Amino acid sequence: MADSRPPGTVSPTETRRHRILLVDDEPEVLTIVGNLLALADYEVDQAADGPTALKNVTENRPDLVLLDLIMPGMSGEDVLRRLKFNPVTKEIPVIVLSALDESGVMGRCRKAGALDYLVKPVDTEVLLTAIDKALLGHERPERIQQIRRTLEEKNRAAPVLGLHAPSRNRDVDSLRQELAELIGSIQPVLKDFETRLSTTRYQHPQIEELDAVAIRIDELEALLASLGDWARRARDEF
Repeated sequence: MADSRPPGTVSPTETRRHRILLVDDEPEVLTIVGNLLALADYEVDQAADGPTALKNVTENRPDLVLLDLIMPGMSGEDVLRRLKFNPVTKEIPVIVLSALDESGVMGRCRKAGALDYLVKPVDTEVLLTAIDKALLGHERPERIQQIRRTLEEKNRAAPVLGLHAPSRNRDVDSLRQELAELIGSIQPVLKDFETRLSTTRYQHPQIEELDAVAIRIDELEALLASLGDWARRARDEF
């Protein structure tokens, strides 16, 4: 008798459905990607922030984590590092799904242990292929095409996920993260320069212009501290 089950479904005698944790602070992404994963017959858990994601991973042990990077409070990179540092969760594959299309960020995520890095907006076939490879070790093109046709027929989602231009909040969050990273790269260099400047001023007190440089360094540190406060501030006020 021919199998009448829809593509992607499993019978009670087959291998259990894979569980995926979707981590994103955008409700629209949680809804659209969550529906897609459910249609692809994955069990889906959702988390809108880093602490909730870490708690879910510890309690439910998903087979895969789809992880956004720009989130309020704990960033996706922090979540990734904690998952990979924990012996209990380090083997769980993580695919980053982010609007940040920057080689430096991609490199850090891969170095931290991300299996793949997909940039929003992402085509449904690209996303499902990456997930299949991570969980099964191979692609299922016929199944993916069937899911795509089903989406188009029911108009349940656009072919491209992540759908619209980034919201104003997401733009601001991206700037905050970039600024925090910039300040983080400047501060060690500035600290080293300040130490050498202090030594030189002590050895050559007669060089008055060094005093003026020290004052400007203090002003620069105050400016960086102020910018750092803005970069760390919760985005809810915007």
